[in-house]
Amino acid sequence: MDIERIAQRELASELDGLLAELALNKDRKEIECSTSANKLRLAHKEALVIYAHREFTRALPLLAGLVRAFSLKRHALGLDQYFTTQNGAFSEYAIDIEKTLFNEVNTFLKQLADLYPLRVGNEPKLAEIGLYSPPLKYVNEQFLSSPCARSLAFRELREREAQLKNGGPHHD
Repeated sequence: MDIERIAQRELASELDGLLAELALNKDRKEIECSTSANKLRLAHKEALVIYAHREFTRALPLLAGLVRAFSLKRHALGLDQYFTTQNGAFSEYAIDIEKTLFNEVNTFLKQLADLYPLRVGNEPKLAEIGLYSPPLKYVNEQFLSSPCARSLAFRELREREAQLKNGGPHHD
């Protein structure tokens, strides 16, 4: 009877060790998966930023009409300001012409952009990149969004691995 109990105890201890190793492996893979997922998310962001910058740069030369109108309005506002301030004598009435114009253009462009439908299907490169990061399955959101949390989890994991190597959990 004592031999059977000793054998069961050793088997239980061995099983506890295996379960602890499985838990460590699961935790390690969860952290590694979150690290890889974060790299994927960052790669997507970088690809989208590069593509958007290229498209923006390609579109700027097409704004020749806007540039002409901008220049004309800036000149007109300058003349208006000259008369309003009496050639600078009443500077309290001066306006920042550049800021005024850029705010007006910016407001207009934002309104247009808000109404502009981005159709990924019509643009092969954009369809390939996607507007949003690919869905990420099987990741721990805390590890995904926090390099610090991943680092702490890895440290804790190494400590648990060392404890397991040095004798593991003891059950009496």
